Amino acid sequence: MAGKIRLEPSPVRKSRPSSAMVAAASAVAAGLGAHGEHVVTVADLDPALERAFAAEGPAVVNVEIGASDFRKGALAV
Repeated sequence: MAGKIRLEPSPVRKSRPSSAMVAAASAVAAGLGAHGEHVVTVADLDPALERAFAAEGPAVVNVEIGASDFRKGALAV
């Protein structure tokens, strides 16, 4: 007779990811041959998008945004 399997919800991360973790997405894209950029300021967004659209092949523009109460308590999937 098989035992019972107990399923528990996974813990919810309550902190924002570090800038290093966020920047890693564009670094991974660049490592795979795509154009990858990490944008932190609004002033850098337009030039980053222009470079991404001008790139041959896929591009990732990772835009870091500030904390907000917009989705407070929501789970990201």
